[in-house]
Amino acid sequence: MTLRGDFLEALRERSLIMDGACGTMLRSRGLTDPDCLLAVSHPEIIIGLHSQYAAAGADILRTATFNVSTLALSHPSPEEFIRTTIQAACQAARKGAKQSGRRIFISGCIGPAKTTRADYFAMQREAFELEGVDLLCIETAYEPVGTRVTLEGCSNFSELPVMLSVTPVGATPEEQRRQIAELMAIGEEYQVPILGLNCGSDPRGLAEMTSLIPDSVVPAFCPSCGLPDAEGHYHLTPKEFVSIIEPLIAAGRINIAGGCCGTTPEHIRLLSPAAHGARSGESKTFIGQ
Repeated sequence: MTLRGDFLEALRERSLIMDGACGTMLRSRGLTDPDCLLAVSHPEIIIGLHSQYAAAGADILRTATFNVSTLALSHPSPEEFIRTTIQAACQAARKGAKQSGRRIFISGCIGPAKTTRADYFAMQREAFELEGVDLLCIETAYEPVGTRVTLEGCSNFSELPVMLSVTPVGATPEEQRRQIAELMAIGEEYQVPILGLNCGSDPRGLAEMTSLIPDSVVPAFCPSCGLPDAEGHYHLTPKEFVSIIEPLIAAGRINIAGGCCGTTPEHIRLLSPAAHGARSGESKTFIGQ
């Protein structure tokens, strides 16, 4: 599995910025519908969110499709649902990116679902391929069986590069490290060119676990702002968020950086100069090159 030429070239030139949260941003505005349904019914909302992240300096926008995997399982016409929602979400991402006037890569976002049917993920991969996205982001992977099923559906017969982003689970840091290492090994088995970490209840602890990302891949890191309070508010400030990620970029430990739950365009805006001023790890040999 290889990285496409222009995307690989951008990574060689510098570290890249991924966007931040979608779901928590929508909920902060009182919107409770899943992101993919809003892309169909109110595309202007999703376009506006993408344009904010693009204006903040994001080089990669993830489509508003995290919930497609789960919702498709209970839909009477899953293939039609997948194609319709992914088409709408990709159009919204492209329109949001276009407003920036810069070259922005579109990543098809695929979230987890409790199923062992790889065809659901193959349907999503095919829909994203039809829409011409630059890469796929399998986000919030947390257990081996589901991760294998998703990769089986997304990687077979596909020329799209895949990013696998792992979310730690476990009662102790030791359990989380074992779980992360196991899923990273699965990613290497499938020759996934980009492996990373996202979400996590402790962004500082998650930053330490970037050491578990194999040296042979492009490393990515998209932490959350920790856990919300009882009212759903996140309290990690943009400045604190950047203080966690900036040293990893400066040390060459990550090549792609962005945000997860609780992050906003302001978090990405402050992070952007740190990444854009740093050259990507030139000594790194990426899988598939």
